Amino acid sequence: MLKCRRKICINDKDLKLIEYLYLNKIAKPNQINRDVLGVVSKTNVNRRLKRLFDNRLIEKHSIVVNSFPILAYSLSQQGFNKFILNSGKNSLVKQYKSNSILHDLNLVDIQNRFLSFKGVKSYYTENLLRSKSDLSRTIYSDILDGVNCDAVIEIITTLGSELVPVEYEINLKYAQRYNNLFLDYYLNQKIKAVFYIIQNEEILNKIEKIAKENGKNFSPKLYFTTFKKFMDANQNVIFSNINEKQIILKKI
Repeated sequence: MLKCRRKICINDKDLKLIEYLYLNKIAKPNQINRDVLGVVSKTNVNRRLKRLFDNRLIEKHSIVVNSFPILAYSLSQQGFNKFILNSGKNSLVKQYKSNSILHDLNLVDIQNRFLSFKGVKSYYTENLLRSKSDLSRTIYSDILDGVNCDAVIEIITTLGSELVPVEYEINLKYAQRYNNLFLDYYLNQKIKAVFYIIQNEEILNKIEKIAKENGKNFSPKLYFTTFKKFMDANQNVIFSNINEKQIILKKI
């Protein structure tokens, strides 16, 4: 199906890419190729992105990580107005842009990795959760109760469907922020577990120490792993809480 707006014709792949950028805030060309285009040639990917960029539907971003430049794309305000607000999905009322590019690029890979595990049915991004759509309102009323997280995954267990918040920490933040957030999670009886993915062991040790202080009077529900261990495609992923109880996600 083609949707022609003035000088540009948008096909189904373009629309899927535009919605993908809305939901994920930002993505690299190889992530777009993997998740949207179905692994086509690099030339094909770049040609499509250039066409959308030249028509001001997407924006370019460049950051340097470990001395290497990284190119990424996000949805422009014009693209959002034309193809999200005017798509008939009137509940998608606001676009939250990335204010931490590397964090959000890594979240795109975290989403892909979660969806590779047995029992993981769905992954709901922050933009979807905050979109005020019917689905986001259901998730907030069913489980989050106002707690903002990086994502929520839906897991199928022997007891049915379970919604689990996901937090990704790329940098260590102030202790009080964790104190407040951990208390919100502990007091929310609808939340049975929270998956924390931490950038490295040093940050993990510090956050676990804060979690132990906050969890003295509660049943531990925060489960941790590092980003490196989580992204190891050759392994199942083990999340552990402060009492060494584990939740294991197995590869499909």
